[in-house]
Amino acid sequence: MNNANPFAKLIPYVTLWIRRVRSNTPVYVYRLLTTVTGRTFLAFIFFYLLLAQGCKHAFYRDPTSAFFDSSRAYKHIYSLQRQRQADLFIQAANSSSATHGIQVSRPATTMCLGIATVERPGEQYVRSAFGSLMEGLAEDERKHIYTVVLIGHTNPEHHPIYHEPWLRTLSDKVLTYDTARKEQFNLLLKWEQEKDYRRKAIFDTPISSMPAFSPEQLGSR
Repeated sequence: MNNANPFAKLIPYVTLWIRRVRSNTPVYVYRLLTTVTGRTFLAFIFFYLLLAQGCKHAFYRDPTSAFFDSSRAYKHIYSLQRQRQADLFIQAANSSSATHGIQVSRPATTMCLGIATVERPGEQYVRSAFGSLMEGLAEDERKHIYTVVLIGHTNPEHHPIYHEPWLRTLSDKVLTYDTARKEQFNLLLKWEQEKDYRRKAIFDTPISSMPAFSPEQLGSR
């Protein structure tokens, strides 16, 4: 008796439980669980739901997809990583004495990159903007780009970046307004004081896009 299977006494109870489940389970559920067709259907449902979860993960950023999820799509993932890279690039330029701007011997310029910037309250986004455009470029690629930064203040000293080393280390040309052209300069000063940013932006944008811009040319606009 001591060597008898200890689970033998449970067999009648398990059998009774199975019979009760069968008797209380709807026929369609029982068939789903026991027939080939039912099991195939359940397998299809399982893989369909698995596929749907995969699509929700893969296409949540696609606004044309049925799986688009606005609560996750606009999270800054790559942009934050890129901003960190740009900030490190600017920091490295600030601590380096090397010149990455205009070269003594350079191939023909194939692109002019112009940036007009004014002081912003708090963070100066021009640092990240310039850094993200330049970081990662091969030396050959950089040589084909002529970069111009226009400090859009009648007094450039008002802009926090004006004396930062990276500005002249990385850019090919830093432009400021020509104070010798009194009439034009006074007009710019008036727009600045009145905060007429629309007119001032119309004036600034073409200037920052011209690579070889002498003070005389700047004053004649």
